This record gives sequence, C-alpha cells and structure tokens, in this order.
Amino acid sequence: GRVRLFEVPSGHLLEELRAGTAPLMTVAMAPDGKTVLAGGTDQARLLAVSLLAVLGTHEGGASSVAYLPDGSRLASAGADGLVRVWSLAQGEAVANLNAGEAAACVAWSHDGQRLLCGAGSKLHIWNLADPQAAAFGKQEAILELPAPVKGLAVLREPDRLAAACEDGAVHVWSLTQRRELERVGRHSGPVLGVAAVGNTLFSAAADRTAAVTPLACELAVAAHRSVCGAVAWLDDTRFATAGDDGRVRLFDVAGSPVQQFEAGDTPLAALAVRPGGGELAAAGGRTIFRWNLAQPGEAVRRSASAGITALAYSPDGNKFAAGCENGELRLYASQDARLLERFEFPAAVRNLAFAPDNRWLLASTADGGARLVATSLAMLLSGHKGGASGVAWFADGSRLVSAGQDGRLVMWNAADGSVLAAVQLAGGQPGRVAVSRDGGRVAVAVGKEVLVWNVAELTREGGPPEPLRLAHGGNLAALKFSPDNQRLATAADDGLVRIWDPSTGLSLEQFEAGSMGALAVHWADDNRTLATAAADGTLWLRRTCALRALACGPGPVNAVAWLPDGSLAAAGEDGRVRSFDGNGNQNRLLEGAEGPLFALAARPDGQQIAAGSANRTVYVWTPGGELIQQLQTPAAVRTLAYSQDNSRLLAGGDDGHLRVFQSQQGRLLDDFTDAAPIAAVAIAPDNKTLYSASGSSVKEWLEASPQAVRTLAGHGGPVYAVAFAPQSPLAASASADQTIRIWDTSTGNQVRQITGHQGSVYTVAYSPDGTLLASGGDCGLLVLCVIRDEHHGRFR
Repeated sequence: GRVRLFEVPSGHLLEELRAGTAPLMTVAMAPDGKTVLAGGTDQARLLAVSLLAVLGTHEGGASSVAYLPDGSRLASAGADGLVRVWSLAQGEAVANLNAGEAAACVAWSHDGQRLLCGAGSKLHIWNLADPQAAAFGKQEAILELPAPVKGLAVLREPDRLAAACEDGAVHVWSLTQRRELERVGRHSGPVLGVAAVGNTLFSAAADRTAAVTPLACELAVAAHRSVCGAVAWLDDTRFATAGDDGRVRLFDVAGSPVQQFEAGDTPLAALAVRPGGGELAAAGGRTIFRWNLAQPGEAVRRSASAGITALAYSPDGNKFAAGCENGELRLYASQDARLLERFEFPAAVRNLAFAPDNRWLLASTADGGARLVATSLAMLLSGHKGGASGVAWFADGSRLVSAGQDGRLVMWNAADGSVLAAVQLAGGQPGRVAVSRDGGRVAVAVGKEVLVWNVAELTREGGPPEPLRLAHGGNLAALKFSPDNQRLATAADDGLVRIWDPSTGLSLEQFEAGSMGALAVHWADDNRTLATAAADGTLWLRRTCALRALACGPGPVNAVAWLPDGSLAAAGEDGRVRSFDGNGNQNRLLEGAEGPLFALAARPDGQQIAAGSANRTVYVWTPGGELIQQLQTPAAVRTLAYSQDNSRLLAGGDDGHLRVFQSQQGRLLDDFTDAAPIAAVAIAPDNKTLYSASGSSVKEWLEASPQAVRTLAGHGGPVYAVAFAPQSPLAASASADQTIRIWDTSTGNQVRQITGHQGSVYTVAYSPDGTLLASGGDCGLLVLCVIRDEHHGRFR
C-alpha cells in the first residue's frame, strides 16, 4: 500500500507515500511531478508529492541545514566538511564553502549577510552579503572555541551568537566584536542543541537535561590591548576600565570611548571611582594614580610599601583605602592623599568594601579570610590653611569648633562636615578652644587673651560682634568651661590659673600653679574642684570658691546679705537694695533711701530688711518693699546685723559706737564705744556675744562688759565686714587687703584665707545653709564662694 519515489540517476529514496493498506497494482506521475495516481485492488488514489526539489548531496550525509531569513536560499553542512548555499529559485548551489573538517551545524546571521558554521572546535564566518561582489563567499573569520560545536543559535538584539559545545556549556559571542561574552547553561554532558527566544537561551544536552537561561551580558568593549584588570561605574551613563597597557579608559553605555588617562607603562590592576564621579583612582605596582575628571591632566601619585591589589572609596568620598600584596591596608584622605590609618594582615589583600556608615571596612585576603576593621577616622574636615591649633566638641555632638594657624575660628556641622561659621581672628595666632557644656559660648585663646562669643552670634548675618576679651597676663596654654557653664578657667605661662565669669568677662579668683606655668586645666563634675597640670611636673587639685558674678547697677557694691527665702540682697551707691534668686535673676528692688547705702542686714525670720546709709539713717523695709522704719543715728551707719532671735538690730557707725536697737519698735537698747569708726558688726549664734570691726582687727564684746574681751588680728588693711556662719563657730571678715579670712571664734584662730577680688572687699555674708559665702567689693560684682561641705558641714 506504499508508493516510493527515487532520484534518477543515483537511485536514492526521496519520499514514501502511503496509499492505504491494499496492494497497489499500478502507479502514474502527473507531468508537473506534484501528484501521483496509484491503483490498487480496492480503489485508485491521488497522492500529493511533498518533495519540492532535490538540491544535492553530501558525502556521509548532511548534518545541518538553515534557511536564509527571507527564504530565498538554503545552507547545508555535511560530514564531508562542505557547506553549500542553495538557491531555491534556481535549485542549484550558488556557493560551495569548505570548513576543513566535518561540519556539525550551520546558521545565518539575522541580516542574512553572514553564514556561520561549527566544525570541530572552530566557528567559521563567511561573507554572503552580495552574490555579485568579489567578497561573496570569502571567509571573514575563524573563531576558536574550547570544545567541538554541536549547535548554533543567533540572537537578534544585540547581534550575538550562541554555540552549544561538548564541554557542557553554551558559549555566547559577539558577532561584531568577535569575542566571547559569557558562558551559560552548564550541563554535565555535551550540549547537543541550542535555540534562542529574545535574550533567553534553551539548551539540551546528552545528560538528558534541558536548561532555560536568560542572558546577562549586553555589551563587550575592546578596552585594552590584552588584559583588562579592573572596571568601575562612574554613573548611570559611563564606566571605566583599567588595563595592563597603563591606561584608564572611559566609555558610555553604548561602548563608545569617552575619555582616556595615561599612567605610563605601569600595568593597572585596581580601579575605584570617588562617589559623585569627580575623581578616579587606579593602582599599578606600588603606585596609586588619581585623576580629577573635571580638570584632566597629569595623575597625582601616591606610593605604597608593596604592590597594590585593591582600591575603594568611602561612601562619603572623604577617604580611600588601598590593599597591598604584603597584607597592608592603608587609609588615605581623598583631598590630599594624606595617610590617615594603617592596618596589617597576615596575607595579601584581594578586595575592599566600605560599609554605608563610612566607618567599617571589609577586606578579603589571600589566606581565605575576610576581616572587618573599624576605621577611627569618621570624617576629615578641611577648612584651615596650615595646621589646626585647637578643637572642641559641642556636648550634644552636633557641632565642633577649631582654631587654625591661618588665624581663623571655624564652627563645623558634624553630620556632613559643612562650615557653619568662620571668624577671622585678630591679634595673633589662635591656640586652644573651649565650648560650654550647654553649647551657649565658645572661647578661643589668642596670645595672652581669651576671646568669648555667644555661639548664636557666630552665625549672625553680617558677621559676629566683637567678642568679650579676657586679658590673662601670660601666654595661654589651656582653657576650660565649668560643667555648669558659669565659669571659665584659664592657665598660662605666667604661673597663674584664673577663674572668670564668661558672661561679664570679670575675674572671679586666681591662684598659682607652679613656677614654670600651667599646661592644662580640667573641672570635676562638682563644679568646684579644678585639676591643674603644671610645667614643673606637679598636679594641683583645688577647691574653687567663686561661683558667679552678678551686675548690681552703677557704682560699687557696699553691702550684701542673704535673705531667709534664699535670695541674695545687695546695697550700693545708688541708694537701692536689689535681691537675686538662685539663678542670678533680680527678684526684688527696695527704694526710698537717700544717699549711698553702706550696710545691709536681713532679720532671720524674714520679716525685715535693714540698710544703713551715709546720711546717718537706718532704713527698714518689709520683704514686700514697704519702708516701715527710719532710725536716726549721730553718724553715718557703716554696718548692721540682726540677732538670731530676731529681737535686736546692731548698728556700727563712723563715730566708733556700736548701737543695739530693739528690732520691732526701733528703740535703742545699748551703746558700746570703740576707739575707731566701726566698719562691721555681728552677733554670735548665742545672741549674747557681739563683734565689731574697726581698723584692721575684729573685737569681741559682751553685753555686760563695756570693754572688748578679745581681738582677732591678721588683716593687712581695714576690716569692712564680719559675718557668722549659721550654727557654727566660724566667722568671716572682709578687708581692704583684698582678702576674706575665716576665723574660729571659739579659739580666736584664723583657719582660711580667700583671695580673688581685684580691690578692697567691703561686704561678706553666709547663705542660710552656711555652704556659700557671698562677697562684694570695688569691682562692682558679687562673688560666691563654696565654704563648707554640704553633707558633713566640714570646713573645706
């Protein structure tokens, strides 16, 4: 029931047609050769011949055929090593090509201008663009593959070729660049066939597996003459390559060269781009080459101790790292290539990568290890010309200030390194800087002066105002704000340490710190203890006394007194009494007195405030400010004091008389006479023993005795004030010799001397709890000193 068609004259079977199952008795072919009539025992059948033409034969058989995309021609490859191109219209060969060995597969390029053939481990490319051209049928290239080729597939975009090979891989080549791009579809046996749909390859292998593989490589660039040692992206539109020809080349994403940099004949093996694309670094041998992309020119070079194998920039661009063959890892500043840090590993560094926080650096080494190191340098701030002489942080870590040899004070944003303010300093080269803990003030040492600004004024439009200037007297070596921001300590080569009020610029106290000068100062958190390091090798620990200075109006402060509510009252030349709360804010103003006030006292129960005047009057107010008494005396009143039981008020006058008044009605109770004007009076806690200061001594009186029973001597000038500590035998006296002396009245001995005033000290008073001593003098300030331990009541 079959009809067989044979070729004449070779006798090769061409086609077999089935005409049913009954035996055939006769057969006839139509003149056009397209149909056959077959007659059998049952019926006659008309069969269509599918064979269109017989083009030719290959010795040993044809292994592969491929149509030209337009269908006009057909290519065949055979075991005889021949590749024939057939014209379907003419039915004859138009090109006979020789692969030199058995050809396994054949394929056309998509434009039909090239014919590709795999024969053994070679890929042949012939030009078949124009049959009339002399180059028609000429071999353009022979590509060497790592294994025999079993199948071919041409991808359309971009113009790439996939070759299935016996090594178990599909090798993807660029037809235009004639180079391998990638290898995909790893099989355990020979790959027998490959097909492409878009950028996806389908491969089948002898290991009975099939693979579907998307292609990754989009472009191959002939960047260097042999080895391309490193690549890096500059941005979304450009990339860079470094090669063994000593060149760094930039390309756009289409593969077109954009720019080229020369590093001589040094083969380059590492490449890195600074974030932002403004700088490029490459390494060859022991040298790092850096180029500014905005201003191309000669490379800036930096040498290392051994061959450089890896480069990396930090994400913020401020640092770059270089790994070396000897296991050394070096960290440089991007701006000027200064060496910042250095690490050592036991094996060569192969790769480097910074963490996003710019601090951590990961290095892989040749011994199979990966090492994570923390770089101590967080940021490099470059704003001074020359060295930086001083730097200080704000307590919250948001900013810092620095002073440089260029005479500038710069405030920085710690988050991004930007300059928030810059001040050009006059008067010399700046040294140390300090910032108060609350961030409100900044101080910088310039020669023998300290310049103090409010931080808010540094960023003022039009520039900051003139600073507060503190003249120390020697070349400054150190300065430090107290933790409570109220004081500033300075040390200089004149051997003195000074304590200043940074809000007013006035000196609160000073003391010596070795014959060769002080080098450093530091406050303890108690705001009182100051450590001083001296140039003679000694370390000094001191309990400072002065806490704060308060401005009390025009003229000298003649008298001060603590009020029972904790306020501090002061009386002066303008005839007014002012009081201040614990924060230094004025909370009371008593008016009505005539003439300068020289004495001030508060009744312990808080119901009266008395002041003595030069016009021979004692004025008494209520705490609310009502003037309730005016006690007349024969002479100017220089000093006042209330007894602890609130019953009596003592008044000392220029006539040398110590007068005792009944406080409630103002009636005179006693009158004691001294040989000199009385400058100060006080009543002991027993409410019986009286004290008066006249001349340079303090006298002790008893109510029943008209003569003084004891004299406290030691001052080098007139004594102007005396005050008792609450619930204590201690008394304080203030003198024109610029000192305050503390006495133990139970023995009559001096136990401490306090210095710091710049002029005569006119008044002194204890706080109600006895821990603070306030004093005032010619400088117009109130000075607060710590006198006793708050918890144990011990003298310090």
